[in-house]
Amino acid sequence: MVRAHRAAGEAGLCDPRRPGAARGDGAGARRLLDERLRGAGIDAARIDGYDRCLAGQLDVGRAIAQGFADVAVGMSGVARSYDLGFIPLREERCVLVVPRRAIRTHGIATLLEALQSQEYRRDIASIGTYDIARTGEQIA
Repeated sequence: MVRAHRAAGEAGLCDPRRPGAARGDGAGARRLLDERLRGAGIDAARIDGYDRCLAGQLDVGRAIAQGFADVAVGMSGVARSYDLGFIPLREERCVLVVPRRAIRTHGIATLLEALQSQEYRRDIASIGTYDIARTGEQIA
């Protein structure tokens, strides 16, 4: 996610002179950032804002929108909600794993029903760039 004025013609996300914001250790966005920095041979300690850890994607998006950071790794839906620029780095697939013994419980049945509903699929599709073709599908 980038401040909208930086999105056009962006040369790279890893300019250590630009302030940024990050998710805490263990977050997928943080792992992707660390992976990209290592791949580019950039020492994270040189990046202004690397140690500025925020609790969630929305907090990171808000920090950029309010000018506290210029760039951060995040989801396209968050970037869109704050009218930020977005440069895709990779796609991810999310899978919910449910123990076999729990699959027939009322709570899981209700969750699967919701995931398979037209209303839910419509709501997710309205966010933007999410592929909902297999949402709610049971694969095993």
